[in-house]
Amino acid sequence: GYQSTDTSREAAEFNAAGKVNLRDQVLQAFRQNRQMTTEQVSVFLNRPEISVQPRVSELKNAGKIKDSGTRKIGKWGTSVKVWEIMNT
Repeated sequence: GYQSTDTSREAAEFNAAGKVNLRDQVLQAFRQNRQMTTEQVSVFLNRPEISVQPRVSELKNAGKIKDSGTRKIGKWGTSVKVWEIMNT
């Protein structure tokens, strides 16, 4: 669906069937790498971390990935979670 503006319609058509959405791209990244931080997913997909983080949360909430229990030091020097794909 889309709003009544031409730009909204164009955006909806751009995201039409056959295109892989960012959430699916993040899940595919985990399928290829098994364990990653949000930062690593962002680099792997060449997408902004601010766009990737909500998708990681969605996948966690959907039971597709989980906290591996491992932590790494992120680019800002803080401890970050390493996520891992659930066995499906």
